[in-house]
Amino acid sequence: MLVYRSLFGAPSEPWLFTQHRDVPGWHTTYLTHQIDAQGEFVHDWARSRVEASTWGTSRLRRAAFMRGHDPVANRAIARLRPALLHAHFGPDGMLAMRIAERHRLPLVVSFHGYDATRRDDSFTTAGGRLWLAHRAELFDRATYLLANSEFVRGRLIALGTPADKVVLHRIGVDLGRFAPAASTSTSTAPDHVVFVGRLAAVKGIDIAVRAMAVVRRSHPSARLTVVGDGPLRSETEALAVSLGVDVTWRGALPFDQVLDELSTATLVVAPSITATNGQPEALGLSLVEAQACGIAVVASRSGGIPETVVDGVTGLLAEEGSVDETANHITRLLGDSELRSRLGRAGREHVTREFDLATQSRRLSELYDRAVR
Repeated sequence: MLVYRSLFGAPSEPWLFTQHRDVPGWHTTYLTHQIDAQGEFVHDWARSRVEASTWGTSRLRRAAFMRGHDPVANRAIARLRPALLHAHFGPDGMLAMRIAERHRLPLVVSFHGYDATRRDDSFTTAGGRLWLAHRAELFDRATYLLANSEFVRGRLIALGTPADKVVLHRIGVDLGRFAPAASTSTSTAPDHVVFVGRLAAVKGIDIAVRAMAVVRRSHPSARLTVVGDGPLRSETEALAVSLGVDVTWRGALPFDQVLDELSTATLVVAPSITATNGQPEALGLSLVEAQACGIAVVASRSGGIPETVVDGVTGLLAEEGSVDETANHITRLLGDSELRSRLGRAGREHVTREFDLATQSRRLSELYDRAVR
């Protein structure tokens, strides 16, 4: 298969590697136009599998690719002779559909959130308007559209996609790598709350900081570690200082270092909200990974999160935007190790049933096989 992503190796997209690493019967090559962060977040196994055609800032090159005329892409496809093209995010699927058509390749497109949930009037850039103009055509031409949650699947159908084309495919988690560790006990990591995610409005990082200010009234030793980066970092750092919240800002981290942070967590918090552009949380992958590690989680009832976290069974959910309810859940879990353990065990079982990477890889292989028949 040829996997297309216009910007490759973003720190927030490690799943782009894990999802395609071990698909039975299929070999992965990536096609991209730009490698983010000088390849710092590109997994080692993928480095030799990248075909890159740099756009720079050239709109002409982008237009050529969209029309199926990019010479690097066409030479790579002619040499590799892939059986299928899989694009991630709807706008990238739109860009790639002429290439797929030119080479008579079935086109599979994965939708991960904003591409199915943002209001149309929020797509105000030239690229956004292009997406809206060609979205219906993509829905018609694609062989399958993959949704990472039932919530996203419902949104795609509401946008006019034929229901039989939209397939639920959850992002799998490697249960061998994300696994319970002894160091998650309260004796080694007391009152340590961890947030993992991009520092953007939809992730609710400001709510996490405000909630920790409330938590510290009863748990003065409580501290927050933030793993991730984004446009709200400086603003949120200033908020933490003004509220007197003890925050360690770790920035975007490679896969292994994220695991290190999770191994010291008492609990993980993800108070996602619906952004002003109408985008809610589609899935909450950091919550899947935390539960795989047997860590209790506090999150919100946003978008697809109730599919990821079963309220009262694998974690505790608060109403979107509620600082007080989020703080109450964190305080409750910090003070109840038995509850944390019970939720953590149930979370691991839930992820094993619904998000196991090996299972999801087999399902992806079966879907590819159907697409090429």
